[in-house]
Amino acid sequence: MKEYFKSDAKFLKLDIPFPYEEMLKEAKALRHRFIPHRDGESNGWESLTLHGLGEDKTGSWMDYGYTSGADAGKDMHWTPAADECHVTKKFFLNHFPSKKYGRVRFMLLRAGGHIGLHSDSSIPLVENINMVLSNPKECEWKWGDGEVFDMTPGSAYAVNIHYMHSVYNNSNEDRYHIIVARHDALPEWKQLVDKAVLEQNETGQYIELGDLP
Repeated sequence: MKEYFKSDAKFLKLDIPFPYEEMLKEAKALRHRFIPHRDGESNGWESLTLHGLGEDKTGSWMDYGYTSGADAGKDMHWTPAADECHVTKKFFLNHFPSKKYGRVRFMLLRAGGHIGLHSDSSIPLVENINMVLSNPKECEWKWGDGEVFDMTPGSAYAVNIHYMHSVYNNSNEDRYHIIVARHDALPEWKQLVDKAVLEQNETGQYIELGDLP
């Protein structure tokens, strides 16, 4: 079982600096290896897995026949794509507060692309870790209530994807992010969340659940 932070907050901005410009260069260098992600509900949304079941396996472990995150986790590994991204891989091995990862993925939303309105979780967890490598001005994450989520390059957020949300890239530039899933709950991670909760005047509580998709 792993601890997750349950909260009504839409997101928490995390105090975790990362070399986003170098990571962006590495992502762009592998652009030709990205594959369509959740094609039925999006257009121009693509992904490349750095840690997971394979660099072309961008979906949840349930999509590949596993019955639990623990079983899937035994087969997860750093992919050949990660081995070509020295700065990015080094950051996750040495600086990010996790020692046991689920999926770690480059996410690309092509110029003119969109991600349709959807929710990813039945439970309001501030968990989906989104690290912004680039975010063109005309690219908007919009919550279901119409509020715009202003995402700044070089910033990391734990996002509550229980809330309905969509993304439209109405620019002529690609948008690159990294999405991270943890399969552990280190004290350093909880300290990071607790700091954000205090500084951003949010509330919530830690709960134990099995590994999420």
